[in-house]
Amino acid sequence: MSALEAELGNKTLEERFREQAAPIDRRLVHSFGEQTELIDRRVVDSFRAQAELIDTLFEYRFAELDKRWDAKIEGRLTQLQDRVESKFERADSRLDSVQRDIAVIKHAVKALLTRLP
Repeated sequence: MSALEAELGNKTLEERFREQAAPIDRRLVHSFGEQTELIDRRVVDSFRAQAELIDTLFEYRFAELDKRWDAKIEGRLTQLQDRVESKFERADSRLDSVQRDIAVIKHAVKALLTRLP
């Protein structure tokens, strides 16, 4: 006991423990701080990598969907264009027929008008 009291000097046992605990606390705080930063960096890097992977997968999937949709839309637009052109061609042929009939009627009317006194 006397050896303990000699080592403590005029300090209480509690004061001596506090003096020894303070550097240990600082080292632990510093060590835990570094470990926490390292873990945070790893987590952030991991999340970033996962987010980039997800973005890449979405781009790939949507690119595939876009290709399929483009092919379907292109096919349907081509069909629609063909149908519209076909209808215009039929309308043009009907109009040609009507225009010929009108030309005949005009000619007949002119002939009749020239014969009238």
